[in-house]
Amino acid sequence: MQLKSTFPLYKQAPFVRLLAALILGILLQWYCKMPLTILIVIALIAVLVILTAALFFAERHILKLYLQSLGLQILLVTAGCGLVLIKDVRQHKNYLAKVVTNNAYQTVLTLTEPLVVKAKSYKAMAKVLQIIHGDTIATANANVILYIKKDSSQPLLQYGSVILTNKPLQLIKNSGNPGAFNYEQQSLFNGVTHQLFINTNDYVVLNYTITNWFKKYLYSLRNYVLQSIATNIPSAKEKGIAEALLIGYRDDLDKDLVQAYSNTGTIHVIAISGLHLGFIYLIIVSLFKPFAKQKWIQLVVKPIVTISILWIFSLLAGGAPSILRSAIMFTCIALGESFSKKTSIHNTLAISAFIILCINPFSLWDVGFQLSYAAVLSIVFFMQPIYKLLYVKHKVLDWLWKLNAVTLSAQILTIPITIYHFHQFPNLFLITNLVAVPLSSIILAVELLLIALSWQPLLAGLLGKVVYALTWVMNSFTEWCNSFTFAITDYLQLSLLQCILMYIIIIAFTYWLLQKYKPSLYIALLVLVISLSINIKQVIQTNTQHQLIVYNVANQQAIDIVSGTQYTFVGDTAMYTNVLLKNFHLKPSRVLYGTKTNSATYPYQHRPMYLLGGKNVLLIDASYNYTTITSKATVAVAVLSKNPKVYMDSLAQHFTLQQVVADASNPLWKIKLWQNDCARLNIPFYTTNENGAFVKSF
Repeated sequence: MQLKSTFPLYKQAPFVRLLAALILGILLQWYCKMPLTILIVIALIAVLVILTAALFFAERHILKLYLQSLGLQILLVTAGCGLVLIKDVRQHKNYLAKVVTNNAYQTVLTLTEPLVVKAKSYKAMAKVLQIIHGDTIATANANVILYIKKDSSQPLLQYGSVILTNKPLQLIKNSGNPGAFNYEQQSLFNGVTHQLFINTNDYVVLNYTITNWFKKYLYSLRNYVLQSIATNIPSAKEKGIAEALLIGYRDDLDKDLVQAYSNTGTIHVIAISGLHLGFIYLIIVSLFKPFAKQKWIQLVVKPIVTISILWIFSLLAGGAPSILRSAIMFTCIALGESFSKKTSIHNTLAISAFIILCINPFSLWDVGFQLSYAAVLSIVFFMQPIYKLLYVKHKVLDWLWKLNAVTLSAQILTIPITIYHFHQFPNLFLITNLVAVPLSSIILAVELLLIALSWQPLLAGLLGKVVYALTWVMNSFTEWCNSFTFAITDYLQLSLLQCILMYIIIIAFTYWLLQKYKPSLYIALLVLVISLSINIKQVIQTNTQHQLIVYNVANQQAIDIVSGTQYTFVGDTAMYTNVLLKNFHLKPSRVLYGTKTNSATYPYQHRPMYLLGGKNVLLIDASYNYTTITSKATVAVAVLSKNPKVYMDSLAQHFTLQQVVADASNPLWKIKLWQNDCARLNIPFYTTNENGAFVKSF
């Protein structure tokens, strides 16, 4: 088999080079912080190179082509840098942190989306219109995350409502727990750096609204769809899946059910992606087949209708990178077909990625964006070679094998990203996708029919029962597969370097397999040896490590004392009985440090002093009788938790304290007192509330 049929060449997809230059610029600016003046100088030099080549070299001269290509690539690199500068809200002159200089101010905000109901509050994105300092009014023009405590004393706010509040905005910060999700960075990439928590008596509603007619139409359309589903599918679990599958609405999803879909490798079914848009595209194309001989319909009506429906559906689904990529790709295909021109799938993918990154360069860090392109490229590269490994005569069996070939091929380039971000691998993905993919396509088709006939209660009710039954089967099958202990391989750790090495191994080995080019096999084996060496080094470090981790969890005590691959947990019962709390705060750290086994947890009241790496660690979460101490022990770290009645002067008399740590289970006023006392006694003090989790190696 020729590699040419599997891997695109630069000449087949010239836009790939442009995309690579843009991505290089985005990465360069984010990690190196190039000043604007330098970027302008580089861009001017690139323009000068292009003009010089055009003026002094003959047409099609090799040096002219080279210089023009080089100049264009440099321009695109600087364009990538410029996009990061423009989209980074911290660089704007009206950045909130620059406008807000103290807590004595009022804020005028407008809701840019409808409120979402949470357990104890309402949540919505809001836009800051003005910051009022006394008689001074400053324009901020920034987005914030708004949380409103549930209360019936105020009328519920709507999209476009404008409010005035004197509650101070809060900077979004990470918990600082090891391996935790970087929520601060993700919010920044979406143009949000602050959040606001208010009660219903903390604001007043102003007597005007700010709305956009198109967004208002989309929200009303979404509400109509959600109401139609809720009316005809009463079951909460099935309703949540139906909403997510049709328009990507995830607020009603059952969290345990979502985890089951994730563990079984079928999460893409309920995450709006190219699978859904491709299905809708095929439906639209089939509707226009009877008009194949009418050119004006094929050239004008078909592309306009197709593109309009695809984009309305994409925007209705929230405009996630995966759906935008698919919308742009199918738009290119629709335009190409209307003009009888076949487009290269590689070029089309490159164009869609280029456009998305121009809109928001930070999409490059979006997991959905990464998985979306990795899956499509993986299918393009590997589907046919895998499918041709077996020849199946029977049509149904051949269809099943083709479906498995698509699923298998999609995994090849997504495995490194999945392990890097989620630290797990779904072992039963072949079986679950074999059921979930075709079933979800049928459910989507019936749902579209349900929305189209929702004005007919009898038919809509019948279709709702069909959607419910099919969704129940899909959910039940997914949960059944997830119930097996071997359904998932968990606690996998892959660094960014290892992820890159893994891709080099896959590409080099595949090139050798398809082209029989021996040097690529040697490269794959060499990189494999390097990767294994890194793994061996990590195993040695893990087995010999001694760590103290004091987690930053609001109002909770959570401490891991790590020795090798074992940890001793000291903390509140909720931290290990509440799966969500445990997975969110504790599990990422244990994955990062490779600790899987929980050693015997000693009752704290009987064993307050721990020996870790030859050093003493003192944990105090209750009043402690120091009169029993006969010798003054040296304590490497003293951890204060759960508001103990402890005085620093007394503690310092009984122990030689090298470090004091107060966690987030203590009240702020007492932390401040301890901090002042430690400053007076020249004892280093650390609080997790302000600085994030405390991690110390011994």
